[in-house]
Amino acid sequence: MNNTRTTIAKSLAGASVLLVMLGAGCTSTTTTTTNTTPKNTNTVVNVNTTATTVAIDPTAMPLDFPSGALDAQVGDYVLAPTRASLDGSATDGVDSTTFIYYMATVSEVGAASSVLTEIIEDVTIPNGVIVPIPAGQTAAVGDTVLTWWQSGSGLTRAYVVEGGTATQPMVKYLDVGTLGANEAEQLKADSFVVITDPWQAGASIAVKNGSDFDHYTVLKVSGDQILVSGFASSLEVVSKADAVAMPIKPAVSVGDAVSVPYIGSYNDGTVTAVDDANGTVSVEIEWGGEKQTDAYAYGDVILTADL
Repeated sequence: MNNTRTTIAKSLAGASVLLVMLGAGCTSTTTTTTNTTPKNTNTVVNVNTTATTVAIDPTAMPLDFPSGALDAQVGDYVLAPTRASLDGSATDGVDSTTFIYYMATVSEVGAASSVLTEIIEDVTIPNGVIVPIPAGQTAAVGDTVLTWWQSGSGLTRAYVVEGGTATQPMVKYLDVGTLGANEAEQLKADSFVVITDPWQAGASIAVKNGSDFDHYTVLKVSGDQILVSGFASSLEVVSKADAVAMPIKPAVSVGDAVSVPYIGSYNDGTVTAVDDANGTVSVEIEWGGEKQTDAYAYGDVILTADL
């Protein structure tokens, strides 16, 4: 796209110089042809500029990842990127697009794409990027669930705490604000799913990147391919062979050497506290020559020896 814009700009600039030299001017609309005959010459200058648009297929996946059947029913909650972000990736590229997963409801289920309701607008979204939230789920204190920030916005894990019911649990969000300190919130019925599998949507994984490991959130798995959300809400496909699953509830104690995600990559640190009531582990790490202690979600912590 940038090369196309540059080429058009140079063509217009060259035509403008020629027109000035010939003593002529032109005004262009989307497609304009201007015939200018300078005095005492037979020269005709033709300027033809046509704006190009990208035809977007709303059923197309933004990445090379399967888009098969959607395991959801009409009326179910799901998590998905917006139609606007998918359109943006088609013109600007996936690497230049932020894919925040928001809540939507299913209006129509299709073979490879479905119609979702984003707030009040119905949009077509490829099934391969949609994360279902099956209705009728229950949760108990100490469970980690996948949901969305219900008084805020996008996809998040949450840890079930005292005060709710099995179908409407009270939770503390694990990917929002200061962990352990944010206010508990009661989830709506049918708006969550318990994370029981370390490869399940919402689970954290570490993916080999040279001598380091990068932190990702699983969205979907298909064979050896994993559709993931990465640093700054990037959307990527990684190989399961390069990934290490995080334990949903780590078996760690004060003083243990662990690895935790910091600014998108896993760093080594030492456990200073374990807060089972809020589903967090406090870990001291060193960054830029300075030591700091922060709380990390249960599902983001792994013994260094296991990474």
